Amino acid sequence: MASDNSGISSCIASSWWQPVLFAGLAGGMGWGIRGQYGHETGAMIAGLLVSLTLVFLMAPPTIKSLSAARAAALATAAIGIGGTMTYGQTIGLTQNANFIGHWEAWRWGMIGLSIKGGIWISFAGAFLGIGLGCEIPLSRDAAPDGGAPGGLHGRDFPAELSL
Repeated sequence: MASDNSGISSCIASSWWQPVLFAGLAGGMGWGIRGQYGHETGAMIAGLLVSLTLVFLMAPPTIKSLSAARAAALATAAIGIGGTMTYGQTIGLTQNANFIGHWEAWRWGMIGLSIKGGIWISFAGAFLGIGLGCEIPLSRDAAPDGGAPGGLHGRDFPAELSL
């Protein structure tokens, strides 16, 4: 039984290698610029370049410009949050002259950098996904059947929670 993925692939505006290549190039350039600013501000520069690249290449063609800007802004803020993490000592384990040739320290430093980098990029991916996620109608008029978002009606909730 073959599955049909045509609905999923039609939402993505480019093939798989373009976002990988261009986001990597944008991130590399942004990381070079980051060195001049440091910490949260510098991380947000790299985050903005990467998130704009990903939104441009991966968002569906029907996306509204406000939704695209929101997704890029949320991902940029998440990368900036990651810029608050301290990782100087962890990098020191991989590059300190006293530890050169000490493979256990190097491995420990690389594991630490992988964990911290994974946490960092997880925030960015989650916030980018939130920004690109479906929009929830905010008024009763925009919701299906005049009810609450998602087709839920006021009778399904206690009176103080209904719209």
